[in-house]
Formats: sequence, structure tokens, C-alpha cells
Amino acid sequence: MEGRGTYIYEESDYNVIIEYQLYWDEGNYDISPESELTIASVTLDAFEEGRQVNMTGLFNDHMEESWIYQSLWDYAWENKNN
Repeated sequence: MEGRGTYIYEESDYNVIIEYQLYWDEGNYDISPESELTIASVTLDAFEEGRQVNMTGLFNDHMEESWIYQSLWDYAWENKNN
């Protein structure tokens, strides 16, 4: 199964908006469960500057092991059936 969603990390002066796709297979007796999270886009919405900056490459290159990625993964998994 697969689903798409938007995760928004909010701060007082900016938001990080992450579009993602989650694939999962719950498995069965013969096949182990598996899942994969794909980042479609990451946008920085800076309120003071009044503009949006695409930072998908930066996120994929440097932030995949960060706490925000884990938070995104948790959010995507919890909302996979919505």
C-alpha cells in the first residue's frame, strides 16, 4: 500500500513543509513487513523574508539522519491510512 502526505514543522519565524510518499507492506507468514519513506519536496517558508525556498536537496544530503526525519517518519506512519 502507499500514501502521500504533508508534514509541517512549525517554528515562530519559519515553517518547514515536507511532501512525502510512504510505501508499506504489512507482510504475512512468509513475507516480512517492509516500509519505505520517500521525500518528494522540502520547502522552507520564512515569514520574515516572505518567500519560500526549495531545500529538498539539502534535506536529502544532510538531514536524513536528523530528529526531524524521525519525527516525519513517525507522523507518516501514524497517518498512513488517512
